Amino acid sequence: MARETRRAARIAAAIAAVGAALVWSAPTRAGTGTPAPTPAGRGYVQLEVTAGAEEATALADTLRELIARLGLELRVSAGTPAAAVGESERALVRVTETGDRADIAISEIRDGRVAATAARTLPKNDSTAIETEQIAHVVYAALESMLATDQDEGQAAAATPAPAPTVAPPPPAPNAPAPASKPQPAPVPEPASQPSPDRVPSPAPSPGSLPSVAAMLFATGSGVATSSGAVLGGGGEARLALGRGFAHPSFWIQGSTAATFAEQTADVTVETNVTSLRGGADFALVSTGLIGVEAGAGAGTDVFHTVPTHAASGVALEPTQDLVDPIVTGRVLASLRLPGGVRAIAGVSVDFDLAAHHYVTALASGSHEAVYQPWVARPTVVLGACVPLLGGAGCVK
Repeated sequence: MARETRRAARIAAAIAAVGAALVWSAPTRAGTGTPAPTPAGRGYVQLEVTAGAEEATALADTLRELIARLGLELRVSAGTPAAAVGESERALVRVTETGDRADIAISEIRDGRVAATAARTLPKNDSTAIETEQIAHVVYAALESMLATDQDEGQAAAATPAPAPTVAPPPPAPNAPAPASKPQPAPVPEPASQPSPDRVPSPAPSPGSLPSVAAMLFATGSGVATSSGAVLGGGGEARLALGRGFAHPSFWIQGSTAATFAEQTADVTVETNVTSLRGGADFALVSTGLIGVEAGAGAGTDVFHTVPTHAASGVALEPTQDLVDPIVTGRVLASLRLPGGVRAIAGVSVDFDLAAHHYVTALASGSHEAVYQPWVARPTVVLGACVPLLGGAGCVK
């Protein structure tokens, strides 16, 4: 039992060391060297994957190439666990992928039964290709350690000499005096060996704990004034995320512009275009590998570019004006992860105009006629897509 426990601990240590290094560095299959191939015919490894069909196929292809260097074949269970242990089966690998992690269990098979099992959990990576490489290299390192242990034990058994045959002493001669018995030395107790604890490295920070940069493009539909209807527009946003998970902040700056809308009275038509600049911060409320929700606030300005024309003739009038309104804004954004790390974004925001201008015309009687006045609170619907640029995250997460 102690021997099996030490074997499982050794495999687990190898998994932990390689897994921590893979999560920190996010390696790809292009390394600095290729391990020397080992003789083929060592048996096969049974793989059971609980994941999407695309992810399972990618993992099987990557793992098959790696363990071929160890002289092992790969057999994949088609959606159901293997019924029984095969004659030449050396290990059983189970990989279960969930929304935020991948659980790996590696069981060594000896003489048709499970001899030792080790487990490892890897955090979910925004890149499916990198995550597949991480899982495959963790499994490869554990199998390599397992085969090395078996080889060491086989060499030790071969080097141990066979015990010499026991020869019975000749019978004593008749009437011979009995030999004097020699005193036997007291056995010296052997010191109890203390097993050295396995050195497990401290967990390395995951890639998501570092600052990340992303870019977002979006379309908007806004309510500006009573008679303007929904004003369509679009823009872009740059994002800097500090870490991942609940309450981690993301800082952003964005610019957008809206389509021109017209407000009309009997005498004048005023065409208006709104350009916006915002900056602020969001905080994560929900953060998984598939979906994310953030809420935040910011501030900026809206610039109303107004062009008055005569309602009947269409002749441009004076003056053309650029009116600048200070704005504070609050928003909620949600995301859905798409292939390649891109995220689809949907959300709502409300802009509060702290100094809303209004446009009026002077009548011949000396009074004024209101053309339009923007709402103090202006709602906006946002739809867009976010692409990570640096660090693998940065989008609504």
